[in-house]
Amino acid sequence: MGKKQLKYLLILLVVMGAAALALKMMQSGKVEKSRSITDREDLIADFPINDVAEVEIADGASSVTLKKGDGDAGWRVLERDAYTANSETLVKFLKMIWGLKITQNVQVGESQYGRLHLLPSSEGKEKKEGEVEKTIYFKGKDGKVLKTIYLGKAYERMENSSSPLGGGPRMSKVARYVKIADEDGVFLVAETFDAADADPARWLEEKFFKIENIKAVEIKSDKKEEDWKLTRNKSEEDFILVDAKKEEKYDATRANAMKNAFSSPRFEDVIVGEAAVKKPGKTTFLIDTLAGFHYVVKVGEKSDLNEYFLTVDVSAKLDDKREAVKGESEEDKKKNDEAFATAVEAQKEKLAFEKTLSGKVFKVRSYVVDSINKKRADLMKQDKPAGGAPGAGMPGGLPGGGAGGLPPGFKLPPGFKMPAGMQMPGGHPSVKKPAVSAPTPAPKVKAPEVKKDAVKKPEVKAAGDQKPAAKKEAKPAPPEEVKKKTTDGAEKPAPKKSGE
Repeated sequence: MGKKQLKYLLILLVVMGAAALALKMMQSGKVEKSRSITDREDLIADFPINDVAEVEIADGASSVTLKKGDGDAGWRVLERDAYTANSETLVKFLKMIWGLKITQNVQVGESQYGRLHLLPSSEGKEKKEGEVEKTIYFKGKDGKVLKTIYLGKAYERMENSSSPLGGGPRMSKVARYVKIADEDGVFLVAETFDAADADPARWLEEKFFKIENIKAVEIKSDKKEEDWKLTRNKSEEDFILVDAKKEEKYDATRANAMKNAFSSPRFEDVIVGEAAVKKPGKTTFLIDTLAGFHYVVKVGEKSDLNEYFLTVDVSAKLDDKREAVKGESEEDKKKNDEAFATAVEAQKEKLAFEKTLSGKVFKVRSYVVDSINKKRADLMKQDKPAGGAPGAGMPGGLPGGGAGGLPPGFKLPPGFKMPAGMQMPGGHPSVKKPAVSAPTPAPKVKAPEVKKDAVKKPEVKAAGDQKPAAKKEAKPAPPEEVKKKTTDGAEKPAPKKSGE
């Protein structure tokens, strides 16, 4: 081989090597790009958690917007007139998104998105088959979207136990299919996203007003004759009925149930818009506490769902200085003053918070109001049923009351007896039977025994030894007619025998 040919061969080998290296680098770059999209560990590697100032969760026609207030204002629920949101719950949700890991990279094309409920949604309308179940928007202070997550179908796992509703084994959600907007790839994550609720009521701060150590409580309704007012001076005392009438039999035990009125109320939702224009005012409760708080609680009519609309306004006169105790040492005085100052500061914080509830209309369950929404008659001693019969007209007896719990006019069947160990509701009924002498049972009369004539066969003796045959015994005379008594006492002749 000549030098010229060798030179061309070397040049060809260099060119082929360079081409192979370039191809390898290009292939390596493609693999790295694919790995960054489909094989990453974090769902959102660069999730800007500190820049998120607004979160919107859309579920078809329902949606909730949570927005961060300025400074220390905290998060607010815009759909509830910017009512305070549960910041702890929201921050926990953001941290979950920030640290969410991918469980599986799902290799599906766009034609399979409907099967996983990841088709684009019709915002503001009811979801259609195959559309995303929920969409979560994370926005900055300027309102621009930072990241968007589409929540698809939940992944369910079969449990060992059967479903209580029947129809096969129990299924439970353990993961969910998700997709990041403007990115390729579908992922399965070990998070069900049950906390991503589009109902605004689920994001409201649960803290509510609380009344303690009631000094006086008064009810005002549209029926003044049913109103009442109770008062006391110390927490260990019973309530006294103000302006009690002579004929009234006040029951302090029944009234003491008012000591716990609104001691731990909860609300279900904050009412806004047209529903809140007409504020509750059917019944008003005026409550003063021993600490100096004054509450005005108003409620409306009870709904068919056993719920009330309620408003609350509060004011207070708090003592800033403690009265010195006679004879206390300087050390005790200093300690007591510090404890008093701490208590007063806590009362001021309580007052400041409860004042923020003024003007809001809350929806509460009936149990919050029913324990105090009583008529004047409910505070009086209840008369015992007439006759003192246990259970008469009370629960445990039959409808209608009556002695023994039996309805008026009800009669037991003749000869009816309760089984042993059982008792009629409210006790056995006292049934008075008329004094009727029992008929004397008829005596048992034995019919005379009638003996049949004994017929003896003549003895046959040998010749020469015969004796005259014995005479036949005369038949006894037939017995006289035996008179029997019937059950009604009348005598009835005995039936005659045949042949007589």
